[in-house]
Formats: sequence, structure tokens, C-alpha cells
Amino acid sequence: MAEIQKKYGHIGTIRVTFSRKRLLSKAMVGRDLPTLEDLIPEKALKGQAVDIGISLGKEEPAKALMTYTGEMIDNSPIAVFIFLYRSKDALQILDILPRAPSPVPLEERDPETLTKEEAVELLRRQKAELEAAKRKIKKEQAEADMQQRGGIKCEAPADDEEDDISVIAPPTKKHRNIPETIELSG
Repeated sequence: MAEIQKKYGHIGTIRVTFSRKRLLSKAMVGRDLPTLEDLIPEKALKGQAVDIGISLGKEEPAKALMTYTGEMIDNSPIAVFIFLYRSKDALQILDILPRAPSPVPLEERDPETLTKEEAVELLRRQKAELEAAKRKIKKEQAEADMQQRGGIKCEAPADDEEDDISVIAPPTKKHRNIPETIELSG
């Protein structure tokens, strides 16, 4: 695993090192073209937010480069910059780029900034809220009326689309004739 990490651990990273050097020589050299190696093992990318892709452009001949050979003046580089070369989504997962802000709810936005579809959706939501509030008020009124009438129950069927409230009286009790007792002792 250490070998895989050593070989592929730099994928998606560009490292730029700045050093002070004393010029020893310069020369024009041909450029070696990068070659595609074997497939990258999945273990090398495990746990990393890295997107890998290759695309080929139009073929162009490699140009010779001027190379400079030098001797380090300082013991270490004066600056090192590390760039993460990854997709925007991968950089957001790593918390390097801020995530896209959550959209502001339609109810909190300025009505002038809404699109037609958003305005229709907002209107639909408000209509549903109004209907729910009306049903709640009718239910509360029915409960208050029931208390005033002394046990008569009012119901508004949940599945009924109309605004009717039905009144249901409690079942009547049978009146028993209680015999009258007369005491004769006296």
C-alpha cells in the first residue's frame, strides 16, 4: 500500500517550488512526452475526492526547451505552492471551496424576483395553507358550539370538499318511569 501511495499520492496535485540557484549551464534539449502508464488502482484513490479524466487534443510536435542547470544557494526552497487540480464538486467536498448556499425559501424572497413558475408554486402553497387554516377554524368553531349545546357534536368530514358542517345529536336516552314511593308509617 505504501508503494501505491508513493506512486499515485500526488494525483490531482500540482506542486510549484521556488528556490534560489546559481546558474551553472544552459542547453536546448528535446522534450520527453508523457506516457500513459497502467490503470490507476482503485486503492490509490480510496477516500480521496479526485476526478480523473484524460482527453486528447490535436497532435502537435514537441518543441525543444531551454533548460538551466544550477546549484542551490539556500538549504530549502523559499516558497512552495501546492495546487489541488480537481473538479469544483471535489473541492467543495474537501471544504476548500465554499458549498453553494442553500436556496432562500420562496416565502422569504422578494416577489419581484420570482420567476413565473416560482410565483405559481408560491401561490399554490399559500392557497393550501389558507384551506388548512379554514378547516382548523371550522373544527374549533364546531367544538365550541358542541360545548354550548351541551353534548351535541358537530362534524366537518375531512374528505368532503364542501363547506357544510353536519350536526349530530347524541342518541336519546329512554326515560324510565320511576315508581313513586309513598311512606305510610307515621
